[in-house]
Formats: sequence, structure tokens, C-alpha cells
Amino acid sequence: MIANTNKINSIFQMRGYKFTLQRRTILEIILINQEKHLSAEEIYEEVRKIISDIGFATIYRTLDLFEKIGIIQHVSFGDGCKRYHIATLDKKKRHYHLICDICGVITDIHEDFIEIFEEDIISETGFIIRNHEVQIFGICKKCANKMKVRG
Repeated sequence: MIANTNKINSIFQMRGYKFTLQRRTILEIILINQEKHLSAEEIYEEVRKIISDIGFATIYRTLDLFEKIGIIQHVSFGDGCKRYHIATLDKKKRHYHLICDICGVITDIHEDFIEIFEEDIISETGFIIRNHEVQIFGICKKCANKMKVRG
């Protein structure tokens, strides 16, 4: 996970970008809330608490830049909204998402079950996998329990 400010600053410098206060603040909001998978709108609301005059366009441009240089990744959970989290470059630290169809809660799972599948794809097809995204939709335990009670 990319979380070290000095490392991020050097990534920006190597690519010819400045690590401005606005960019640093946006990144800190994503880091603080990474288990929530915030949308651009939610990031904007949180950043405005710190930098009241920041524009929504700045948030979008910054998120696009962060994705371009590999600091963050977006995921879509079927609700028409991109959500963001810190990029995981280490295959052993990747995570996947369980999404409840009823309450919308997102649960991260840190299993490496996809790694075997990737190895099979590579050996059978020669395809070079750069990244992947796994989302499993269903009903969380809490909602399932509520359904049983009402049942």
C-alpha cells in the first residue's frame, strides 16, 4: 500500500507534478477513510471541512491524476458511482469486495484465491495480467439475520 508521504512526494516529483496542499489533503481523506471506499462527492465534502474554498473540479482532476500515477484505484459497485481506495501494488495485499444487495455495506476480504486463477490464465494463454477487480454481490450476515426474523 502506498501510504508514506515522502514516497508519494517523490512519485510526484519523478513525474513532474507538485504535491500541493490540496492533493495532500485529498490523499489524507482517502487514507483516513479507506475502509469506506468514498465517492468523489464524499471526498469533496470531507476535504471542504479542511479547505473550504476547494472546487469540485479540483477533486475530480486530482482523483484522475492519482489514478494515472498509480496512487489510488477506483471501483464500481453497481450503483453508478466510482469509489476510491489506495492502490495495492503488492499482490499479497490485494483485497476484494463483498457487497450487500440490501444495505449496501461493503466488506473487504483479503484472500488470495484469485492468485491461482491468475496463474492458470497466464500459463494457458500467455496473457499478461496487470490488474483485476473482484466484487461479490449477495446478502450480508446482518441483513440475512433480519430476513430470518421477519421470515
